[in-house]
Amino acid sequence: MLSAHDLSETCSGPTGGRAGHEAGDGAFWSVLGDTLTGWAPGSATAVGAGVVTGVVLSVVPYLREATASTVGFLRPIPSAVLIPLAVLLYGTGRCRAARSSGSPSRGHRRTSRRCC
Repeated sequence: MLSAHDLSETCSGPTGGRAGHEAGDGAFWSVLGDTLTGWAPGSATAVGAGVVTGVVLSVVPYLREATASTVGFLRPIPSAVLIPLAVLLYGTGRCRAARSSGSPSRGHRRTSRRCC
């Protein structure tokens, strides 16, 4: 297994050197872990819901007939188009605090929370 020092030495060039440097930083691994812990349950839920929905729609003839036109319409649309649309409609569920720019008014600093 390569250490972070070995990785930064074996990567060459401006992007390779930066990637090796970032890999040695603890903050990088922390953020990567946060990303994966948010991604994994969402992906597992989506796969589970998709499999269950697909099986139910294929087994129940009435549901298959009722949803055939919708499924037929959505089938040729690539997921690369549907995913950003879903994020716009439903959001990501993650909130971030943003400080307002400029000087504080009335002796206190205003903060706003915006959920994406």
